[in-house]
Amino acid sequence: MTPDESPTPESESQRGALPHTSRLRRIAIGIVMLFGGALVGLVLSIYLFRKNPPPLFTPQEFAAAQARWEAAAIRDYDLELEVEGGQHGKYRVTVRGGAPTAVLRNDQPVPERTWHYWTVPGLFKIMAEDQAGLDDPQRVFQAPPGAKVVLQAEFDSQLGYPARYRRAVLETGNETSWQVTRFAEIP
Repeated sequence: MTPDESPTPESESQRGALPHTSRLRRIAIGIVMLFGGALVGLVLSIYLFRKNPPPLFTPQEFAAAQARWEAAAIRDYDLELEVEGGQHGKYRVTVRGGAPTAVLRNDQPVPERTWHYWTVPGLFKIMAEDQAGLDDPQRVFQAPPGAKVVLQAEFDSQLGYPARYRRAVLETGNETSWQVTRFAEIP
């Protein structure tokens, strides 16, 4: 081996570092791709929800939907919904005899004390409280003075349950929404 062919200390350390650096680089790229994919999915779901947003919430439509729900007198049903915001996740709700018997969030049980919120009457109650909060958004939604709160809702045309709902405090970016992905009356 001639002096020109012998490796220098730098080239030996670089060669030894290459497999390790290459592996770290692949891991970093994988992490970036994973987070990038998740971000793209989130942005796409928000875009699609906003591209076809529910109509503005009106007390008249709300009252009519509640009347349809009460007239249907459904006491046994399964409900699945996707929630975005503070309590985000996929919920599966089982109601028998008009009372919740199980609620799962991302296939994990939620505390029983919160079950009633995820029933159809519970969803109506949340919407009614949000409507009442429009009179004092600073207190109810912790909104800054002059903030605008937008409520949007879409109800099932036959049974009246809230199929889609969105509450947005525009100045803060605070937003909560849900969309029913499955509703099944149990005979």
